[in-house]
Amino acid sequence: EKLHWKNNPSDTRIDISNDIERARSTPIDTIIKVGRDKKALCLFHNDNNPSMHIFPNNRFYCFSCGKFGSAIDIVMERDGIKFMEAVKKLI
Repeated sequence: EKLHWKNNPSDTRIDISNDIERARSTPIDTIIKVGRDKKALCLFHNDNNPSMHIFPNNRFYCFSCGKFGSAIDIVMERDGIKFMEAVKKLI
C-alpha cells in the first residue's frame, strides 16, 4: 500500500509497511540521550532519575510510568506529532 504525502512534493510516496518498520528501527540513542547503561530519562513523565530502559530489540520500557514502545513513540511524544508524521520524520 502506498501513501501520498501532500505536504512534501519531493517525497511523493512511501511504502507504509516498510517505512514504518524502518522508522521503528531507528536507534533510540540517536533520538534521545541514552546512558552507557542503556537508561534514559523518560519523556512521558517528570523523571529525575533514568527510569526508561532501552532494550536490544530497540524498544523501550519505563519502569516508573509503564510506557513502552519504539522510536516512533518517542518522536511522537517529544515533538507532539501524530504517528505518520513521526514515521516520516524518522525515515
